[in-house]
Amino acid sequence: MLQTIFLTGLFMGLGFLISAVFVARRNWRTDIRSYSRQTSIFDVTVHLDRYVMAKAIYRVRLLGIAGLMLLFVAVGALVFKALQDFAHQ
Repeated sequence: MLQTIFLTGLFMGLGFLISAVFVARRNWRTDIRSYSRQTSIFDVTVHLDRYVMAKAIYRVRLLGIAGLMLLFVAVGALVFKALQDFAHQ
């Protein structure tokens, strides 16, 4: 059961985070230089309003927060399993 929670949280969380980047790139502001290798993902995530059009900011943030929450669920499943194994020894 914990393995299913971990894998579901991990893959869905990564999927949501990748979707957030995809939506951000699709709604890139026209007055900003286009997305390239020099563009920092961290900077885009923190300062979303500088790079993404206003109509997509809420959607990108929602996808990012949902992705992070699912990754925390996956990590929580790992920690729970580790504590469970530690307690039984």
